[in-house]
Amino acid sequence: MKVKTKQVYYCEHCDKHGLSKNKMEYHEEICFKNIENDRPCFNCSYLCRKETEICGNYYNGEDWNRKVVLFYCSKKECFLYTPQNQIKENFFDLGDYENLPMPKNCQDYKPNSDYTLGNF
Repeated sequence: MKVKTKQVYYCEHCDKHGLSKNKMEYHEEICFKNIENDRPCFNCSYLCRKETEICGNYYNGEDWNRKVVLFYCSKKECFLYTPQNQIKENFFDLGDYENLPMPKNCQDYKPNSDYTLGNF
């Protein structure tokens, strides 16, 4: 019988674990329970979802259009992306519309008294 002992790495913020140190370090950086990723926007009455269209080009030069639903601040009138999107560099260039990272502090913050995860 063979017995192998391996190191298991655990996220400091949630219960996720794995055998790869690099993957767990990356997970900790984007973990939703990481306090560094918490933003007041998630509980703000001005945050909503809004549909917009993004455009791009295929490798052969043809244009494509796609509709996406993104976070939108109705007070600042701009699209917002999450800290996880910022770390992954997974956000869109919306051309004429602003697409900004969610701020850590916001002077326009208005708590949402009817906050439920179902709104998003």
